Amino acid sequence: MSYVMYSFLFTAIALNLYLLLSSLVDRRMIVSQRLQEVKSIGVQDFDESALDAESLNLGRVQKSDFRLGFLNRYLDKKRRKLHQAGMTMRPEELTILSCALAVVAFILVVLFSRLLYIALIAAVIGFLAPDIYVNRVRDKRANALYHQLPESLTLIANGLRAGLSFVQAMSVAGNDLDSPIKDEFDKVTRDNTLGKSIEEALLDLSYRTNDENISLFVTAMIVQRQVGGNSAEILETIAETVRERVRMQGQVRTLTSQSKMSAIIIGLLPPGIAVVLAVLNPTYIGQLFNTPIGIILVVVSTFMTLAGIFIMLRMTKLEV
Repeated sequence: MSYVMYSFLFTAIALNLYLLLSSLVDRRMIVSQRLQEVKSIGVQDFDESALDAESLNLGRVQKSDFRLGFLNRYLDKKRRKLHQAGMTMRPEELTILSCALAVVAFILVVLFSRLLYIALIAAVIGFLAPDIYVNRVRDKRANALYHQLPESLTLIANGLRAGLSFVQAMSVAGNDLDSPIKDEFDKVTRDNTLGKSIEEALLDLSYRTNDENISLFVTAMIVQRQVGGNSAEILETIAETVRERVRMQGQVRTLTSQSKMSAIIIGLLPPGIAVVLAVLNPTYIGQLFNTPIGIILVVVSTFMTLAGIFIMLRMTKLEV
């Protein structure tokens, strides 16, 4: 048991050190690439102090030439998720936190229960806990962005009718709205001020948010700028479409909330009871993991529980 614990600790510490060192090197690469982009577009009297920690992580993620492979893709995915959640934490820091929680959960369960299987399950839960929290924050922010979009499109359309340019109308709309739509519009106008075309800035907005309604708005604006048309009327049509989708999704969410809650309870109840029994009575729960019939029952019950959760969630997932 002690050799397994020491091996687990050594692996976790080595991974944390590697991620910490790679984050420091990658930070310098991002700053260098951003300065080269600014220099290439010929911005005059550029204030380098504007390159703060937030602006350096905007736009499409450029992959470093010296660090490719699975880890790079993994960190890029984390970086995009953190940005969508509106969190300033870096992906390397999130991964280090996940590893640290996994180690702490593993050690605590081993000390209290002396069961390696339960400790490994607790380590997995500890590793996934930060990601689950980030996903919840991201979903909450995406939902707020989704509900703010119709009003923001209406404000942009009114600005266009008043004679403002598209960038000016977006800037005015951002000033009149709250976060998170305000932050996203400010990033679009800031990128355009630094020399990026409005088409590229809108594409970056679509990439950052990963929302189909914003993608619809971006696509409509890019097409309109290429072929012409009434921008205000197009935005009003998109705003009305989004409002109708928000209303229908609210009705669907109300009708399916009971089934979703049942799936969550069914999924959390068995592992929760197993962890409690492992702490209170390790010998009793240990029979499931120390005998062949017990292991078979655990595997079969886990498979059936996951299958039931998957079926219930699929039944309640309706596309609007």
